[in-house]
Amino acid sequence: MSNSDQVRQLQTQIDELTEGRDRDAKLIRVLSNGQAYFLHTLTAPGLADVIRERIEQIGMHGYSAEHDADHACDELAAFAAVYAMPEACRDWDARSSGYGSNLLEAMTPEDWTPKFGSRRSDLVKAAAFLLAEIDRLDAMEKEHDSTY
Repeated sequence: MSNSDQVRQLQTQIDELTEGRDRDAKLIRVLSNGQAYFLHTLTAPGLADVIRERIEQIGMHGYSAEHDADHACDELAAFAAVYAMPEACRDWDARSSGYGSNLLEAMTPEDWTPKFGSRRSDLVKAAAFLLAEIDRLDAMEKEHDSTY
């Protein structure tokens, strides 16, 4: 069966599933859109750079799983937060830069309240935000390069 035949067959199956089922149709659309975004994310330069950095941490610096196990007090997450924080917040006296009286105030807009979950889900969200910021910076750089 050719690739186009498989696509048509898949589309037919999706169409059959969605007939008369609004909720299921919405779910299938979300999954289809999610699949496209997932494939885009897998090929994004930011993700490749993150993986390359982790390989370098392990291979060149010896920061293996065994080494990381010694950091049992969330130091790794703290290190990530230090690197991820806005440059103006890196000033240890954030109050003088108008960024609030503590690190949470310095790093979050007034109208945004984080929805914390399990420790793992919070770290997954943090990693996703970091990838989004990397993608945003890459897009800005690409836009800047194309204007010259």
